[in-house]
Amino acid sequence: MKTPFLKNLLKEIKPSKEEESNIKELANYCIKKLQSTSKDFEAVLVGSIAKGTYLRQNTDIDIFLL
Repeated sequence: MKTPFLKNLLKEIKPSKEEESNIKELANYCIKKLQSTSKDFEAVLVGSIAKGTYLRQNTDIDIFLL
């Protein structure tokens, strides 16, 4: 059971649906741009965005090139 404190904390650190949509859209755009430059590698989204564990206002996009 979530306490009122925990509920408020989650509201502060968890990205909104709009923020989540925007960051995923940006990540997908970056991956498509990278992959359009060469067929010699594959760009893969990794890290907290890929896992859905990133925090609001503290986001970076981790992309591995394989």
